[in-house]
Amino acid sequence: MRDTNDVLLGREAVESGWLKSLREKLGMPQAAMADLVGTDAARYRLWETEPDTRLWTRSAQRVGRFYRSALNQIIVLEEKGIDLDTLVPFMAVAPRLGMTHEGLLARYRRGDVRGEDLGVLGLWMTKADFWEMQQ
Repeated sequence: MRDTNDVLLGREAVESGWLKSLREKLGMPQAAMADLVGTDAARYRLWETEPDTRLWTRSAQRVGRFYRSALNQIIVLEEKGIDLDTLVPFMAVAPRLGMTHEGLLARYRRGDVRGEDLGVLGLWMTKADFWEMQQ
């Protein structure tokens, strides 16, 4: 039953613009959101520019599962007092610093960069740490 619900939710999330709204709320570029959803950037861009595009069942299921999980994660973070407005996703940080996402992850793994693992939403850092890295 959950698989069917995920398919319906995924299609509705794209058609209604909910997925785009979530991406904007998270402050992620389309390519980063595509990576989280598990699709390529061109396909994700199409979903935002032509939301009436028919999604394959497996794609709709993946989008629905991600969307549901992301909303649940946001609720958990809010309950823990974590304010997403004070954070920036690694996927948005890397290009702004002129580095690859993989390069930023390598620095994180070495302990050169602090980050917060937000589960399905990926790795994030504080805006203060981001500002410091830009200096």
